[in-house]
Formats: sequence, C-alpha cells, structure tokens
Amino acid sequence: MEAEQCTISELLCEADLLCYEHSMRTVLRLRNAADMNFVDENDLNKIGMSRPEQKRLKMAYHRRFSKSSIMGKLRRKILGKGINFIHMLSHSLSAHLLLIISY
Repeated sequence: MEAEQCTISELLCEADLLCYEHSMRTVLRLRNAADMNFVDENDLNKIGMSRPEQKRLKMAYHRRFSKSSIMGKLRRKILGKGINFIHMLSHSLSAHLLLIISY
C-alpha cells in the first residue's frame, strides 16, 4: 500500500500500538497516517504513550513516509549535522578569508 493511502490503524498495527488508535482519533483528531507529521512529543505524552512506544511509532512512520529522492537524501546527509556543520563551514570560510587577506 502506498504511503498516501496508509491509515492510522495500519501505521499503529505496524508499530504494535493499536491500543492508541481511539485516543489518536478523538484526542489528537488525526484523520490518516499522514497527519502524524503534525504530531509532536507532547501530544503523544498527552495520550499516555511511553518513549519506547513513541520511538516505535516514529520508526514505522519514517518507513512509510520517507523521502526517497536523491536530493532529499543528500539534504539530510548535509543538513543532518545541523549547527556543527554550519559552524564548521563558517569557521573554514573565515580561515580562508584570513589567508587571502594576508597575501
């Protein structure tokens, strides 16, 4: 089944978390599995989901809704390093600028 057609029941079944289906539909008001994109950790805590259960759900969601494009993978590789990568890049550029100015 394609990711766009995935239901909350299927996603929760894959993560072995079907006991949370009613809470997700009534408390969090989710209509389909793609709506999980808008759910954060506090929402899942509110319905009583433990950290290991949240991790299982997150893994099942990413298996179904992962971006498989080359650009997406490349972006995640580069930007996945976050602030450290940007800081390292800016530090490297300033070092090069100092070398150019000193000549």
